[in-house]
Amino acid sequence: VQVDYVSYMDFMAKEVGAKPRLLRLLLTDPVLWTKVVFGPCTPYQYRLTGSGQWAGARRAILTQWGRVYKPFRTRMVADPAATKPILFSPWFITFGATMVFYFAFVTKQH
Repeated sequence: VQVDYVSYMDFMAKEVGAKPRLLRLLLTDPVLWTKVVFGPCTPYQYRLTGSGQWAGARRAILTQWGRVYKPFRTRMVADPAATKPILFSPWFITFGATMVFYFAFVTKQH
């Protein structure tokens, strides 16, 4: 069975008394009303009223786009090759092992 998410959530919220009262919200908090009506349907809006009311729901609704955009921001990442010390480079380890082998075994035989 497939249902429309928003219609189903509104129906269920109305059944339990958690559906936001849009007219009241428009008169008391027009900024929040705009975000609820024209923004994405998120679970936060069903926590504005009712028995499961949450004090942080308003702030969560007003800042939800910031939480969506933040992971997609381009940021400078350190180049892993530039941060490795030269002592751990494969060339240095190979050269060092060759020199140890040479001085330990080849020079002893002469």
